[in-house]
Amino acid sequence: MAQKLNVNALLHQAGYGARKDFGAIAKWAAAQNYQNFEKLVIGVKAQFGEAMTVIPLRDEPVPFQKFLPDELPVDSGAMDQMKKAMRLPVAAGGALMPDCHQGYALPIGGVAALDGAISPGFVGFDIGCRMHLSAFNPAVLSPDVLDDRRSREGLMDHLINSTSFGLGSVAGTVDHPVMHDPLWAQIRTVSQNVEKHDISVPSSFSM
Repeated sequence: MAQKLNVNALLHQAGYGARKDFGAIAKWAAAQNYQNFEKLVIGVKAQFGEAMTVIPLRDEPVPFQKFLPDELPVDSGAMDQMKKAMRLPVAAGGALMPDCHQGYALPIGGVAALDGAISPGFVGFDIGCRMHLSAFNPAVLSPDVLDDRRSREGLMDHLINSTSFGLGSVAGTVDHPVMHDPLWAQIRTVSQNVEKHDISVPSSFSM
């Protein structure tokens, strides 16, 4: 009596395990009672077409730029997501913006350039996530001051510890001119929800 084939294992070996219709393929193949691997593959190929080839991730991520100072702590989850995205075979490059934090397929604030491919999942899934650039008085924060690493680190610590939005924001919400900038009104979702902000802004900073 001929030994019954392990259809599932053989289909995986032939590369069909990556197909979304693998269950239907395996059920059909098992019902055919093929006696050897070669006939199994020929039959399945004739009925369902070629197997799906899974291209493995790169061993190392392609280089990507980080548009944020070295002193700014980066969410480890966001960095892991970015590195994994840059290991895709179609990844050509990428960048991390100053607001980067963990998302779903790609971190919020992450940008991925793909070669000959489009990824609908690389959209972040944040709602109304925006950055606002504030210009400081050069007399207070001159290039000479910011060239000093210790001064930059002190400023970064002050900003991180005293400025926050939304959930987990620090106590002591204040009214600040930055929240009255007409730029907020250019995006409907933001303009409808800007009053919900919870921000504590540093009133002064001494180097």
